[in-house]
Amino acid sequence: MTVVNLGSAFSSVPSNSWVAVGFVAGLIPCPLTLFMMVLAVTLGIPQAGVAFAGAMAIGVLLTLTVVALATVLARGTVTLLMERFGASINSVARIFDGLAGCLLITVALA
Repeated sequence: MTVVNLGSAFSSVPSNSWVAVGFVAGLIPCPLTLFMMVLAVTLGIPQAGVAFAGAMAIGVLLTLTVVALATVLARGTVTLLMERFGASINSVARIFDGLAGCLLITVALA
């Protein structure tokens, strides 16, 4: 099995642009946050809406940071496992794909 290195595909992208993408993605408001802000303003307590929006932003920040760090730290281990057990991992992944498809069909027909 061949392991594809995607590092060269992204090497020409300046590191500042990744920060810009993250910033712009963070500007898209969450529907729940918008609802809570409107509700808080309607109830006359806009501070609660701002506090909720801040709490949501901090939660998203922490979650995305942990996932990104885990991904970066696990890259070497996953690459090593794919080099050793790539064929069997591929077989198991195909079985799970088939089972997921069967489950979706079952739920759709029920």
